Order: sequence, then C-alpha cells, then structure tokens
Amino acid sequence: NKYEGSESYLPKHSDKEVIINPNLQCSHFLFGQSCAIKFTEQSSATESSHVCTDKSLYHMTRRSQEVFSHSIEKGSISDVRYSFTFRSVDWRNRNSTCLIGDSNTGHLRFGT
Repeated sequence: NKYEGSESYLPKHSDKEVIINPNLQCSHFLFGQSCAIKFTEQSSATESSHVCTDKSLYHMTRRSQEVFSHSIEKGSISDVRYSFTFRSVDWRNRNSTCLIGDSNTGHLRFGT
C-alpha cells in the first residue's frame, strides 16, 4: 500500500478472517516516512502507539488479531510511506502464498 500526504490513513481493523489459520503469521515491511501505528486491545479499548521508522518490520500472528486491532490515524503521514504485507493464508501453502496489501482490499477473496 502507498500512503501519501495527510489524507492517507489506515482505518482501525483486525485481519481475523476465519479462513486464515489462527496459527499463521503476517509480516509488514515499512518504507518511507515514519509514522505511529496504533494498536487497540479490543476487550478493554486500551490503546498504545508504536512508531515505525523507515525500513522497519512488525509482525503479528493471526491469533493476535482476535485481541488487537490496528490503525494509522489521518494526518499522521505528511510525506510518502509504503507498506508491504505478507501473509500465509493456509498452512498447506505456508511457503508459497504471498498477498500484498491488507484485508481492506475488498476485491480479494479468500478460499476457493
């Protein structure tokens, strides 16, 4: 995903599609402008922000999506930032499935 300018943001969401095996993982590589990613614990609404700098990585399991949602607030990006997301959807394809984007890309369909 490309984020450019103060109107760019990532809505609060969790990537917890039931088709994704709960034991699988998701890695996010970030390039460009630093920005804060906000994590919200869903049961308590407790929020914490973590600044991701250029060339950083954060990693989440599918199971962690049951507990936390994440977002980037509008106005927190003023320059250009790219996010590459890699996830394995099914344990049988652990080393061969690569999706770039996130669950907000509505045209993607999981399963057969």
